[in-house]
Amino acid sequence: MVACKVLRHMIELGFVFFRALSFSLLLVAELGVPFANDPIRGAKNLVRLLYKHESWASVNTLRDSGLNLEDKWVYLLSQRSRVVMHALGDYSRRNSLAGVSSSAAKGAEFFEVDIFLDESGRLRCHHGPEYPEPYQAGDCEFALLLSTLPQNSFLILDVKTNFVTTANEVLKELSQKEMSESRSKVIFQLYLPSHLRWFVEAGRRHPDVLRNKPIVTLYRTHSYAPFVSLASPDFVGAITYPWSRLDMKSLESFLFKVNKPLLTHAISDCNALMDAIDSGVVGIYGPNTLLDCHEFSQYNKLSSDHDGG
Repeated sequence: MVACKVLRHMIELGFVFFRALSFSLLLVAELGVPFANDPIRGAKNLVRLLYKHESWASVNTLRDSGLNLEDKWVYLLSQRSRVVMHALGDYSRRNSLAGVSSSAAKGAEFFEVDIFLDESGRLRCHHGPEYPEPYQAGDCEFALLLSTLPQNSFLILDVKTNFVTTANEVLKELSQKEMSESRSKVIFQLYLPSHLRWFVEAGRRHPDVLRNKPIVTLYRTHSYAPFVSLASPDFVGAITYPWSRLDMKSLESFLFKVNKPLLTHAISDCNALMDAIDSGVVGIYGPNTLLDCHEFSQYNKLSSDHDGG
């Protein structure tokens, strides 16, 4: 009898130890960096883990999403690295239609814009956190921006206000009949597991509206850990990670594990641009001045010659 009780207690202690070990490993994966190195970010990630349940491990439950998404933009990046027009490319006029024009004139194909839902319900091209100036006719807003983009280009959305509320407004605008030809341009950029869950649910409800595979950015995680989770869901097109945090020594192994294209931000000089390309990065967020880099022009020429273009 005593032996049975001892055995039972040992089993219970084993379960407690296993759960504690599992949770500790999850903490390491989620925090990604010791508190001593970055205590503020570590604390934020801990709160997110404990109270918001934003574990990247949950992404694996979305692997069988049932979504049938286009990946033309992924294919283009896999053929030749591109510069993504960060904030529409013109840093002197960020998130402006004028920035689109100057970037398009240099041959840009990929654009990234900050989307801000203002108090009047307009989807504005604005970073924040402060509210934009009162809207005036001709200001950059989502629908007008889409109509301004060059043909066969793509627009990456970086949502700056409440994600679900803003993303639902984007979805509503894209659902308009007159937007049907523009839907294939839009690429959502997702920050958190909850964003991925929203995307899957919205994609199942509106398969004719959400056309493209999304990008997942690991900007808020400060960790490579989510790479492993993101290796499974087939609906994710690519991963974005900050250039300042990329560890070149381990980058190759992570790219091999996740088997998805990698984009990075933000780069502003020619040497860093070519370093990123040489490291296997296929999309580099930056200003349109990067398109003027001599080394990048040579790279484009050699890539075109190799492809027979």
